Amino acid sequence: MSRRDDRCKAYEMVFSAEFHEDKAAYFELERSLADDKLDWGFIRACYFGIYDRVTEIDSSIQRYSMGFTLARIKKTDLAALRLSIYEIQYSDTPPKVALNEAIELSKEYTGEESYRFVNGILAKIMRVERRSDDNLEG
Repeated sequence: MSRRDDRCKAYEMVFSAEFHEDKAAYFELERSLADDKLDWGFIRACYFGIYDRVTEIDSSIQRYSMGFTLARIKKTDLAALRLSIYEIQYSDTPPKVALNEAIELSKEYTGEESYRFVNGILAKIMRVERRSDDNLEG
């Protein structure tokens, strides 16, 4: 299987976890029912990485969401944003890959307007992050 398949599974789990209080139990249930060909190390890192940092990730979403509250953002878009921001800020995934994958997930699961919303937030985060990184080097 591909990294894209792994990312899709991580996305689906982040979305579905919104409806389960015990995130660890939900992860183990999903893993027990899923395809063993997936890279569960990557999926685990994303899934628990997001929930270990959900306050910071959601703060970034809120900061750049153009007046939308988290409650007003579609759960499918929220999952795509959380996964992408986690990958941009806390993993070795190239930021442009994380951005493109979030756009594709948003197109696939929610539609045309949603992907533009997701793209706008992530583009702002990447500009700010890149500027911050440039300041550290200079």
